[in-house]
Order: sequence, then C-alpha cells, then structure tokens
Amino acid sequence: GAVGLLVNQLSEYRLGDVLAQMKLECKDSELADAPVLIGGPVQQERGFVLHHEPGDWESSYRINPDWSVTTSRDILVAMAAGEGPRQAVMVLGYAGWEAGQLEQELMANAWLTTEACGRGVFDTPLEERWGAAAKTLLRVLAEYAQNREDWLQLAQWQQRAGDPGAALLSLENALPYFVDGDFESFRAVLSELVRMAFQAQRWDRCIDHCEHL
Repeated sequence: GAVGLLVNQLSEYRLGDVLAQMKLECKDSELADAPVLIGGPVQQERGFVLHHEPGDWESSYRINPDWSVTTSRDILVAMAAGEGPRQAVMVLGYAGWEAGQLEQELMANAWLTTEACGRGVFDTPLEERWGAAAKTLLRVLAEYAQNREDWLQLAQWQQRAGDPGAALLSLENALPYFVDGDFESFRAVLSELVRMAFQAQRWDRCIDHCEHL
C-alpha cells in the first residue's frame, strides 16, 4: 500500500496544544503557535512530523536524502527543547491506499504529480501552498503543449492557480493555431489576452493586443 500526507489543511490545534497533551513544556512561543495540519482522513489521532535533517529518531522513515517522516515521541521532546529539526511540519492523520491502488490511479491520470519542493512545504504560507504546487506543475505541462486546445486549457489552469503572467503567455502561444475564418474565436481570445495583460500589469502587451482587436 501507500501513505500520503496533506500539507495545506489546517487543523484546530497548534503545536503547543499537542505538546501540552504529551506533558511537554515548550518555552518558545513561536514554535508553540505553529499550526498543526490535517494529514488525511485516516487515524487522525496519530501524529506525523515531516521534516528535513533525518536525525536519529526511534521511529522514522527516510523519504529521500533530504526528507523524513517521524512518528516517535522523541522528536517532539527535542522540538519542545529547541533541539528538533529546523524545518518541520506536524500533521494529524494520513491518506492511505491499498496495495496497487495508487499506482492504478496514477495510470488513470487521476493525480497530477510534480517533484517535491521543500520551499513549498516549509516556507510557503499555508494558503498559498496549493497554488505554488500548481504553478510548478503547470510550468512542466507547458513543455508538452502541442496545439490550440492544449494552450487554452493550460491558460485556464494557470489563471485558476493565480499565475496571470503564465496564463497570458499560454494564450499568446495559442494564437498561431487559429485558422483563417475563425474570426470570432480569434477575437474572443484577443479580448481575453487584453484582460490578462491588464491583470498581469503588462502594459506593453495590453496595448499590443488592443491594436489587433
């Protein structure tokens, strides 16, 4: 099977609440106020610490050379004493898949995947993490766009991800695929380009596309 952890869903707890339940004193007010996240719907009474710097913890799984997940009490003892990993996120619960289930979902394109980014998990504000991951993924997808529909769909996704500059570029890449006679569709895309250029504060592009309307 497989296990996954969400890193953008806020729980009702702070790290200080969890440490207090474990009778651990934390004198670092900033650390105590760190949010605890909802890692998934399964066993939400169980805690996981996703962190950099592997360390020598009693129960820890090394994901890659830089990232580990630890479930033992000793890492929380160290964090409360100011001796834990410098970058860490605590979550409650996890998402789980039966053997082969996640692989089948990936083959069915039920998931969009991108390389893990420490900045997106540890440094990006909680409410911006989904958008940051989406922007990274969409930059990769842009390398595979091959026709008008690809570029138009990509522009729509980029707009939803809060990246108007990239959406503008994708729409501009779609323009050459419009055939002669498809004037209404071409004009509609130009109008959208003007709007996106204005939103992205690209005044030069805004003026240029206005001239073609």
